[in-house]
Amino acid sequence: MIDTPEFICSHRRIENGEVLYQVKWVGYDCEDTTWEPEDVVQEEWPELLQAYLNDIKRNAPSKMYDFKSSQQEQSDALFEYLESIEDWEEAVDEIVYMEKCKVPGYLVYVKWKDGTRSVHHSSQINERCPQKMIDFYEKHLVKAPLSKQ
Repeated sequence: MIDTPEFICSHRRIENGEVLYQVKWVGYDCEDTTWEPEDVVQEEWPELLQAYLNDIKRNAPSKMYDFKSSQQEQSDALFEYLESIEDWEEAVDEIVYMEKCKVPGYLVYVKWKDGTRSVHHSSQINERCPQKMIDFYEKHLVKAPLSKQ
């Protein structure tokens, strides 16, 4: 049986500049995702990649970048910036917003202490800055009044 990709969860740029895509596979749990090289994803599953890129564009905050430079340069700069951050707990100012996405999980809108804004899949945020997620949940938790018993 050949494994079939279900969707792309996230992406990242590694030290050598290569882009990797986190792939969720049909019939496997979310914990069993794999990181696949960009060239493999482009060649084997171009429609999956296009759907993922369209989803990112559609859900990205409109004021994420300074649009004076080219789109590719901005994207590269954001990848480099995010990869240079060792401690996301310290670098993230706050989780601004969360929304359900077409794939399992949520899109998480992040505001960084330097003013940069970015969007990530909840699995990445849960891993890289779990306390910020807990703070967000606690801030938005609806509390029921105590009963008088």
